[in-house]
Amino acid sequence: MELRIKPKKVLFFNEENFFGIYGVDVNPDDLDKGVKLNQYGNISIKGVMPKLNTMEEYIVTVKPDTQSNYDGSYIVESIKQDKPVTISDQKAFLSTILTSNQIENIFAVYKDGEDIVGMIENGEFDYKSVKGLGDKSFEKLKKKVMDNIDMSEVLAFCNKHKIKYNTIAKLVKEYKNPTIVVDKINQNPYVLTEVPGIGFKKADEIAKAVGYNMTSKNRIDSALRYIISLENMSGHSWISRKPLLNRAIDLLNISKEHIVTVLDNDTKGIKNVDGERYTRDSVYEAEQFVAQRMIQYKTQSKKLFETDELNKFLDEYCEKNNVELEENQRNFFHDWNENNILFLVGGGGMGKQFV
Repeated sequence: MELRIKPKKVLFFNEENFFGIYGVDVNPDDLDKGVKLNQYGNISIKGVMPKLNTMEEYIVTVKPDTQSNYDGSYIVESIKQDKPVTISDQKAFLSTILTSNQIENIFAVYKDGEDIVGMIENGEFDYKSVKGLGDKSFEKLKKKVMDNIDMSEVLAFCNKHKIKYNTIAKLVKEYKNPTIVVDKINQNPYVLTEVPGIGFKKADEIAKAVGYNMTSKNRIDSALRYIISLENMSGHSWISRKPLLNRAIDLLNISKEHIVTVLDNDTKGIKNVDGERYTRDSVYEAEQFVAQRMIQYKTQSKKLFETDELNKFLDEYCEKNNVELEENQRNFFHDWNENNILFLVGGGGMGKQFV
């Protein structure tokens, strides 16, 4: 059911995952919808939501909490906040910031039912004509109005596209301004992959929900980075072109031509090596660093033992243990003797473990 509520008490709120529990009053006009009140004459709501301001009205869609042993317990499915328009709504909104005298003074100047909140938003409100409303009070009022408008837009966006608030809450924290976050998601939903815990598939769900172009460069870029990252996490520093394209076609479900066009035009965050191998920029740079350090170590190599001394040791070892070294195996020890870094490479049964 959809209810208009005003939070009275914060019972619990987790700043990390945005799970909250609130004691709230239900608008009297909504009590005939079959709402069961608790012993305090209100209800409790819980779920993922932004931090709610007490005494501000929100519109929630809730369902009964069947796991609770208490009456009046509900789970939030969606939440939004309407911009106050009527005089009574605006007075209620302004009462959370201003004194009753300041509010009455505002409506003494603006007597014709003007949209005070809208005027503040648009910079049309002349606060200097209002008795008892100074610079500091107005700045506080303006910030409250703008924050309310921004949050209303975010909640409406989440509600429209059935997106959990905590999905974009981390971006709201990062960019500070909720409106900027909504704009960024509309322009490129794959910006969500910048948030830890949100991968390509989740961002792709949201992109589909907002009606984003499924053949866009941003989507293909993000998918290619996702596929290569999976390879990197599996221990592979690169993937060749053909399997990369095949996996991208399966993942994106679009024609190969769209993917090839993006892949061949400097995909963001992806390094193409020799036209055939692809990796993430960060992995390529890490491998370059490792290679440079290995070259540095190799140039600093010193011979540890004289050749005759090493040959004598090997001969004595073979005789004592009744084993025989092939030429390549014996050469390995001489290579080791003269180099700080050495790779022992060979297929199964070649004698690596024995050496």
